[in-house]
Amino acid sequence: MITAAAAHAQPGTRARPVHVSRSPAQLPDYTVQIVRGVVEHWAAINDALQTYGSSDWPPERMPAVDRALLRSATWELVWGDVDSPVVITEAVRLAQELSTDSSPKFVNGPLDKIAGVKQSLV
Repeated sequence: MITAAAAHAQPGTRARPVHVSRSPAQLPDYTVQIVRGVVEHWAAINDALQTYGSSDWPPERMPAVDRALLRSATWELVWGDVDSPVVITEAVRLAQELSTDSSPKFVNGPLDKIAGVKQSLV
């Protein structure tokens, strides 16, 4: 089981366990690394999304798919080793496939800003 914070967790609350149908050993290593990284840096990621995202859409108000894409991509930008343009392109592509018509632009905005300041977030 991989534990992750609840999708609507408020700061200072305990994370709920999220059950994964496959063991971490059956998931691609990078998938496990991203999930663990997001959980480890949960507060910093949410702070970055709050700071560099839309003031009208704090993380808890974002559509769940957008929020998940932004959290995982933020981890990749700041703590991962994938080039920023690749991370942003993939997140925008996934938003096109999985979310609303306005999601690609919505996802691109904060990620572009976070990529520009990522060294200050470490």
